[in-house]
Amino acid sequence: MAVEKKISELTAKSTELQPLDLLEVSEWNGATYDTKSISGSGFILHKKVSIVAADLLTANSSPINLIDAPGSGKALDIIDVLVKFNYGTVAFDGASGTVNFNVDTANDDYFEYADLLSQTADSLGFAFGNSNTEKTVENQEFHLIANNDSTVGDSTMDIYINYRIITL
Repeated sequence: MAVEKKISELTAKSTELQPLDLLEVSEWNGATYDTKSISGSGFILHKKVSIVAADLLTANSSPINLIDAPGSGKALDIIDVLVKFNYGTVAFDGASGTVNFNVDTANDDYFEYADLLSQTADSLGFAFGNSNTEKTVENQEFHLIANNDSTVGDSTMDIYINYRIITL
C-alpha cells in the first residue's frame, strides 16, 4: 500500500529537478492507487559559471571546464551560451582574444565569441553558433578555450549556459 501523506507533510527538495531524478505521485482512483512518474530527462538545464582572471590568462593551455561529462550513453546538447564580460582595468593581450566553446574531443566548436578577451569595457552577449556538423561527443565535458594565452589582464566573466543531457 502506498504511503499516504499530505503534500504539506513532505520535505521540500532543496535543489531543482535534475535529469536523473524521478518523481512519483500516487493517486487514488476509488479502488487502487495509480502511480504517475515525472523524470528530469530532457529538461532544459541552466548553469552559471563565474571565471576569474587567473583562469582566463591560461584559457588556451588550460581549457576551463563549464559542464562535466554526463556519463556513459549520454551527450550534452548545448542550446545557448550568454557571456557577461566584466572588464577590470587591464585588457588581456592574447592576440585576437577570441574564445571558443566546445565539447572536449569534438573537432568543431559549438560556439565562438570573437574578440571577447580583447574588450576594454563591460559587455553582455551571446556566443555565436558554428555551422559545422560535428559538435558533440558521448560522455565529454563542455569547456571554454581561448585562441591564445595572455600574460596580462584582470577581467572576469560570468557564463550562463542552457543545455540538455541526451540519453543515446
